[in-house]
Amino acid sequence: MPFDFNEEYLSTFLMLKEALIWALVMQALIWKVPFEVMCNTSDYALGAILGERKDIKPYTIYHVS
Repeated sequence: MPFDFNEEYLSTFLMLKEALIWALVMQALIWKVPFEVMCNTSDYALGAILGERKDIKPYTIYHVS
């Protein structure tokens, strides 16, 4: 199914990116490990987690909803 990345999606993405950039860190970063952004949405809410995986275990750096 085609995904139309329109202005509404772009503004939401930029708002989420800004929240993650200026958020307080829950855990120290491991700079050699790749970052992951996990998102969950519904008709009423948006949530995201910035995290990393070390030894297959996920670690949360910050979350926003």
